[in-house]
Amino acid sequence: QDDLSLPRAAVNKMIKEMIPNIRISNDARELVLNCCTEFIHLIASESNEICNKQTKKTISPEHVISALDSLGFQDYVKDVESVYKQFKAQTQTRKMNNKMKNQGVPEEELLRQQQELFARAREQQAQEDWLHMQQQQQQAQQAQQQQAQQQRLTTGDPNAPQTQQIVQPVSTTTQPKIEQQQPQPPLNSAPPLTEPPPINSTIQTNFQQHLTHSAITNNSENNSMDYDSTTTNENASDT
Repeated sequence: QDDLSLPRAAVNKMIKEMIPNIRISNDARELVLNCCTEFIHLIASESNEICNKQTKKTISPEHVISALDSLGFQDYVKDVESVYKQFKAQTQTRKMNNKMKNQGVPEEELLRQQQELFARAREQQAQEDWLHMQQQQQQAQQAQQQQAQQQRLTTGDPNAPQTQQIVQPVSTTTQPKIEQQQPQPPLNSAPPLTEPPPINSTIQTNFQQHLTHSAITNNSENNSMDYDSTTTNENASDT
């Protein structure tokens, strides 16, 4: 009966990985081991029945998946299928390695072949990069030609150069005028002689009228003084 059960070390490792922070007693470990063994027996029996119904001599992974589905363990089907795919990939790799060993190819030859494969891959990648760069250059040249053609159609000059001309935008805002500053005289130089400003005609006329009025006033005062002196003299003579 011990031969039909699962290895205890494998079950204990699985328990430790699933719940690392919880201690499990030996009785609980034994119960888990018995449940796993019973589950495997149940799946194996159902797979055997399905294989017999299909008149097959070997139980295949498809029979195990069908047994899980028929026993109500549909939640396990996806996990089993993913593990089955990994198993197939590992088996194929193992077969290829065994085939190479059976052919008697030495390790040095395998290393040389691997290096050749890497060199071919690098060369192919470099060639693809070069082709991509050439395509980009061609696209850039075509774009320049299209721009030059549009420029010729816009200007109407068939002899316009093929090169692209850069047209600076014209600003619509008026720029402020910069006043030119008068050159300042040196500090040590004497100030230039300037002519006196011309006398305004109105000021000159008023000044002349003022002089005439002053002359008339002086004459009238002198006459009155002469008259007063004459009158005084006459009065004195009469007396």
